[in-house]
Amino acid sequence: MSSDLTTLVGRSSEEREFVWDDRLVRLYSLAVGAASDDPTGPELVFAAPGDASSNAMLPSFAVLPGADARRSLDLHELGESTPVHAGQSIRILQPLRREGRLVSTARISAVWDKGSGALVEIESVSRDAVTDKVVVVNNSATFAPGAGGFGGERGPSVPAAHVEVDADAVVSLDTRPEQALLYALLGDENPLHWNPEVAAAAGFERPILHGLCTFAIALRAVVSALDITDPSLLRDTSARFSAPVIPGERLSVSVWRTPYGARFRATKADGTVVLDRGVASLGTSTGAKP
Repeated sequence: MSSDLTTLVGRSSEEREFVWDDRLVRLYSLAVGAASDDPTGPELVFAAPGDASSNAMLPSFAVLPGADARRSLDLHELGESTPVHAGQSIRILQPLRREGRLVSTARISAVWDKGSGALVEIESVSRDAVTDKVVVVNNSATFAPGAGGFGGERGPSVPAAHVEVDADAVVSLDTRPEQALLYALLGDENPLHWNPEVAAAAGFERPILHGLCTFAIALRAVVSALDITDPSLLRDTSARFSAPVIPGERLSVSVWRTPYGARFRATKADGTVVLDRGVASLGTSTGAKP
């Protein structure tokens, strides 16, 4: 039996300062494919130079400060296996601008024994560096193959997926062959996403796309399907990553409108579901213009 990984619960990272400006916002937008289909289309506002006070940002940019804090956590107890991102949620309490500074800490909130591996849940809280008010809360789930079997609880059951009814909209978006390399420039340099040998050792034929990049692509589709003119309205989003994406593959994102926003799911050309149980909830307008 593996060592009891539930002792990890409560472990926290040191504070991590995350500073960004218009250039990083634009790099992020390009890294997740914004404006790649039509450089003069509606996504140009995310990738083109903008005013620092603007909120013309993809909502998924809010994962970055939390991801930076999460990477600083010591998880050596999980062993030598390559962990994979299994799910993500973002709660945006205050809309971000194209320039800012947050201070984040990450804390292990739960560890579940899935038998074949361990599922580690991590909460990252990001506060305004000046006011100390909470701006963003990220929750991520990471699956560590081979780290299970320590006698812990399996965790709560996963709710049922979407009811199989026709989607209100289906948005098809291409990923690019070099997209994982571009996304790695944002700080996530896990070799699983760029080193063929590491990917092969983890059971993948080629390096795979970051889960958070797939998540961002799906949210781009949601923004498009709902015709959201103010992306800062998208405040609460979550999804489970169910299969890897190889950079260069085409994704189809199905969107079901709901009274509070949308549910969504992403599949590959062969029908493989790569992201499911997606939920996007809308907040109230701040009056700011993109």
